[in-house]
Amino acid sequence: MQRERTHHANTYNRKAQTLLLTGAIGGGKTTQMERLINSLRRKDEPWKIFPEISRELQTLINPETKEPVYNPSQDPNTFTNAILERRIDDYDFAVQNRINIYDRGLIDSLAFCRAYGGKNEDQLLQL
Repeated sequence: MQRERTHHANTYNRKAQTLLLTGAIGGGKTTQMERLINSLRRKDEPWKIFPEISRELQTLINPETKEPVYNPSQDPNTFTNAILERRIDDYDFAVQNRINIYDRGLIDSLAFCRAYGGKNEDQLLQL
């Protein structure tokens, strides 16, 4: 599935900048991201957003079983691996001459791994 990620096209002669929003559930990350994007729009700054992956993954349904594809409480390793793979892909798709905004990052995957007993901690620490 190809995701559309670039939200504003403008050319500046500068390298990519990265902003990572991290924090507890309900801490206001999405609200702050929306405020930041509105500010960037007013200043005509080029930006690209990488949304929180876990929310998207938890909505995926297996068409055959009608069950969720990922269940973090039942299989934290598979869930963490999926998040890790997607976020690494997102980092690879970071755009030069843009402000790349990530709603959560690899550090959040590490925290999730520790909280839910995932076994991917060593892999995450190597990144």
